[in-house]
Amino acid sequence: MADVIIGCDGIKSRILAALYSDMRMNYTVATAFRALLARDQLSANDILTPVVSFKFHFWLGPGAHVVLYPIHGGETFNLVIVIQNSLLRRLCKNENALELVMWHLMGWNPVVTELLQTAQGLMRFQL
Repeated sequence: MADVIIGCDGIKSRILAALYSDMRMNYTVATAFRALLARDQLSANDILTPVVSFKFHFWLGPGAHVVLYPIHGGETFNLVIVIQNSLLRRLCKNENALELVMWHLMGWNPVVTELLQTAQGLMRFQL
C-alpha cells in the first residue's frame, strides 16, 4: 500500500479511474487553439518583426487571451489562443478553426490578427 500516488497520465488517467471510478470528466466552455510559426515567417512581416525580439507576448481581451512565445531555440514560435465561448466550442472543428477564431478576435490588436493570418491552420483542444 502506498502513502502517496502521483498520477501524471493525462485526461484518460488510469490512476484517476482506479481511485474514483464514478468520476466523469466535464469540459469547460474554454477551447484552446495552437499554431506553430517559423521565426522566418515572423521576421519577413513588418507588423510581426517586433515580436521576434521579445521572449513572451500576452494579449487579453473579452472572453479570450492569446500567448506567443519561442520554442526550439527561438526558431519556432508557439501561438496559443484560449477562448471562453460555448457556441464556438460546439461549432468548431479543426478544419474551420482558423476562420472562427479570426471572427471571434475581430478588432483585436493588429499583431494578433496578423499572427492568425500567418498561421497555416490551428489545432483545437477542448479544456
